[in-house]
Amino acid sequence: MLRTKLSEVPQDAVAEGAVIGSLIIGPEEIPKVVEHIGKDDFVCQEAAELFEIIRELWSTGRSVDGVLVRSAFADRNNADDLFDYMERAIQTVPHSVNAVYYAKCVRKKSVERQLIRLVDQAREQVADPGKSTADKLEAIGRLLNACPGEESGDVNLCDLIDDYFLRGDEAGGVPTGFAHLDRLTDGLKAGQLILVGGPSSIGKSSFLLDIFIHAMRLGVNPYLVSLEMFNNEIAERMIRNIARVPSGFDKKEPNVIEAGRFIGQWAGSLAESRDANIDRLCAQVLSKRQQDKIGIAFIDHLHLINAPGRSRYEQITYASKALKSLAMQAGIPVVVAAQLNRAPRQRTDHRPFMSDLRDSGSLEQDADIILLLASEDYYRRQDDPEAQIDGCAECIVAKNRNRPTGLVKLVWAAEFSTFADRSDVVL
Repeated sequence: MLRTKLSEVPQDAVAEGAVIGSLIIGPEEIPKVVEHIGKDDFVCQEAAELFEIIRELWSTGRSVDGVLVRSAFADRNNADDLFDYMERAIQTVPHSVNAVYYAKCVRKKSVERQLIRLVDQAREQVADPGKSTADKLEAIGRLLNACPGEESGDVNLCDLIDDYFLRGDEAGGVPTGFAHLDRLTDGLKAGQLILVGGPSSIGKSSFLLDIFIHAMRLGVNPYLVSLEMFNNEIAERMIRNIARVPSGFDKKEPNVIEAGRFIGQWAGSLAESRDANIDRLCAQVLSKRQQDKIGIAFIDHLHLINAPGRSRYEQITYASKALKSLAMQAGIPVVVAAQLNRAPRQRTDHRPFMSDLRDSGSLEQDADIILLLASEDYYRRQDDPEAQIDGCAECIVAKNRNRPTGLVKLVWAAEFSTFADRSDVVL
């Protein structure tokens, strides 16, 4: 219940009546209005009931007018109240052309009421003496994830098609820096969940960091949340990547100093996190998006995240759906590293499949793009640490929603902990 007095509850009584009146005198507006509001968006009980009656008549293919609406509520105990409200509502509006505008006014006040409820619930969580601080933060994180978002707005189809063809061959989303991969994916787009899978220590973190650094160069303002490395470790890897120096480098080397100068000029941020709760993690990224306008988020990695569920399968399923929801809510690509099970090791060519994602849950369904890293060198070194390696690696585009899948050939420069394109074409 709202603690705010009814007189102080955000509402627009005039707009609520105008919606009902507009729909009765102009039923052609019904399909437009129901896209914006529902019964629960009204404060006035009579308006909510009449809206639901109108919606039911329309959805079942029946005509909508004052007589038919009245006959639909004639047997109700509050029929007189509904009739009086309907008559006043019809007299309020001269025509129905502004029905959608009135609906948006109603929706705006509805969102404000939901926000008040969330604040009240957050206060109750904070005041609960029986909960630990961690439990309170987790509960508040879930409330933040439930926070109503803004409407996306209409998009003119002609403008959309024009934009699609006018942008030419440039990547439509955030480029990864790997030319062949960008050719397949058209870049990483807003709202996409991208999984980067691979066995332990194959280079998933380095692959994410390669894309992160490229996004920094482009001014995309990336955000990396690491659950397994401290920020100083990540910063050192970035310098090795850019300056092309091995670990244990001399900080006074000119190319190291230059790399540090470049990093200082680019927009991007890191967050080492020891709190692996999925709801708080999503709230953290959403907050960063709102405050700093980040353009892409990276999370390293999925299997260190804690989520509700009785089994690990249920937990990963919950986390997967939360991360996809995060990408949609934030309106940015979300790139997440994920572990594979041991199945690839049993195969002759060691190439992984989507089904090898550990505790996969709904990962295969929720992800828009699934990239699987593979390398024969990795397995050679597993069997013989002294084995000769050639640096060849592959990025298998196992899933690519609405675009082709394929195989991208890469080079793994272990000395610098970075991947790079090979000159070979995409197979």
